[in-house]
Amino acid sequence: MARDAAGGVGGVEQEMKGWKTSAAVVILIILAVVTSTARDAGWWPGLFLVAALAVVVWRAAYDMGYKDGQRDLVDPPHLRPLTDDQRNTMLMRATLSPWRRWLGWAAIGIPGLMFWVFMYAAIHYGGGSGWAFFLAFVLSLVLLVVGVWLMEWFWRPFRAVQNEARRARAEKK
Repeated sequence: MARDAAGGVGGVEQEMKGWKTSAAVVILIILAVVTSTARDAGWWPGLFLVAALAVVVWRAAYDMGYKDGQRDLVDPPHLRPLTDDQRNTMLMRATLSPWRRWLGWAAIGIPGLMFWVFMYAAIHYGGGSGWAFFLAFVLSLVLLVVGVWLMEWFWRPFRAVQNEARRARAEKK
């Protein structure tokens, strides 16, 4: 039998757990269908469907944690090189003050929120007319363009350092 990096027999155990999870989900879905055909089903079908969804989410989370844990045993995180996301996060924190970071995020988040506010206003106050929706969409687009421009203005120091780091990495290769 082949042993995995952690010293256990991973392949067979993982296949058996995957089979058991699939069987549990199928049984829960069958129970949901069967109980939904009953005359007084009540909340049982929904309960079985939620249980099936919980099993699927639990299995995915377990697999991700298990694989990360196995990788950490073989290749400890403090010895691995930084990923691009980690490198960008470090650069952003090193070059931008907290208020510039937060205002940059807000410059994008607020127009996204305002889109829904404008759509609600078009439905509630505009009576759902086409012109009200069109006006709400145009205002949202204008706010989004202004938000992107503001975000780039707030994050200009970070973008400059990011471009320098990319150039330096390209020269190394």
